[in-house]
Amino acid sequence: MKLTKERLEQIIIEEVQAILDEKKKKVTRGLPTGLMPKIDFITEKKKKKSKKKASAKVRNRGTVVFSAKSSKVKDDKDHFPINSAAQARNALARASQYSRVPKWYKGSLKSLVAAVQRKVKAKYKGIKTTKASKKPGKG
Repeated sequence: MKLTKERLEQIIIEEVQAILDEKKKKVTRGLPTGLMPKIDFITEKKKKKSKKKASAKVRNRGTVVFSAKSSKVKDDKDHFPINSAAQARNALARASQYSRVPKWYKGSLKSLVAAVQRKVKAKYKGIKTTKASKKPGKG
């Protein structure tokens, strides 16, 4: 069986990938320079497993409780805009309607409701909240 250059490169890449999986480090010494871009591609592919898309469009929604850049947000969207008092009241109502943690949020349901209340109270001191609104899933 004749071994072609492409097949030899494929075998080397598979072997290097196996070594990288085992040792969790980049092995590049002693390899031909023609294989370096392919090996870099393999290691970069493993590093890029991020949940957020770098190319996602981010809308500017003004003041929000959870911005797209927040560590608590899993998707690349702003959540609960509070640009006006009406939006702030709506954010309070919507947050307390959840009966379980939304897919986009990283944290507990109680912390979500508390964060919305905290931000709304900080921006609009005249908005009153009840004890019932602090309990998630009331609606």
